[in-house]
Amino acid sequence: MNKIAESIDLIIITRNEQYSKTLQNLMKRKCKFFSNENATTIVQFLKSIGEVQKYKYLCLLHDDLVAPEKVFTLGKSLRESQWENVIDSTAYIYNILTRFENNDRLGVLAPPFQIHSSLFGENLNDWAGKFEYVQKMIKKLNLQCVLDENTPTVTKDNILWIRTDILSGIKWEELLEESCDELVDSTIARLWGYLAQDKHYFTGWCMTDKYAANMLESQNYMQNAVLSVLAPGLKWDKESFASYLESIKDFRRRFKALEKEVRSLRENGAIPMETGEVQTILVEIGLKRAFANWIKKILRIKK
Repeated sequence: MNKIAESIDLIIITRNEQYSKTLQNLMKRKCKFFSNENATTIVQFLKSIGEVQKYKYLCLLHDDLVAPEKVFTLGKSLRESQWENVIDSTAYIYNILTRFENNDRLGVLAPPFQIHSSLFGENLNDWAGKFEYVQKMIKKLNLQCVLDENTPTVTKDNILWIRTDILSGIKWEELLEESCDELVDSTIARLWGYLAQDKHYFTGWCMTDKYAANMLESQNYMQNAVLSVLAPGLKWDKESFASYLESIKDFRRRFKALEKEVRSLRENGAIPMETGEVQTILVEIGLKRAFANWIKKILRIKK
């Protein structure tokens, strides 16, 4: 943060006065500090929302990225990559501001979702049980937007750039009374895109060249790994991604049909309840051979 130009104001919110004093000694530039030990970072920010209304654009950051029991390097990697994607350098910041100025319908820019380590599974669970809370907030704020549980959210974290006029007129205090700070924190993380949509703005992703290159390499590796595992057991023409995707859907249909048949046979006593092979065979012998062997197993038991 010391690398950020003095022309950009910094407002730092901590959980107690001691943190504020420590940071003040470390900072080599002017900063404004707030502290509130009874609230999470996003709630503190919302309670001090009037402080930022005088600005046209706001960059919101936090360092509360992983639970204490998680491996430190995961939190360090996540923090560095997410922070770099929004404040990598003064030049990078001015490029983001220029993008806003040149696109009057752009309301929010946020880093893309992380997919490394345990974050892969976490980000696959898109709503993480928060859909009803987001829906409740949208209703309470009377936001005009399109919300669909089957459509992924654009943001999942409270790290982003936003036009401050999107925040105007919102009665944050009413929302903060609804639930505990942690729940509000994780729910609002998924709300930013809908706040922007209500003001007729769209939301986009921002990332550094370095991060984009690493993400592309990781996604190519993951895609090839999935293809190498699934492709042998799928019926597809190997011509397009669309046909590959359709073959996966067909595989799921066939799997469900076979699962239904096996369940029926077990209920009718054709397959003993202690037959564990029925449940584990797909994992043990591979997708392509699994169907044939499982069917043979069923037919053998039926005889």
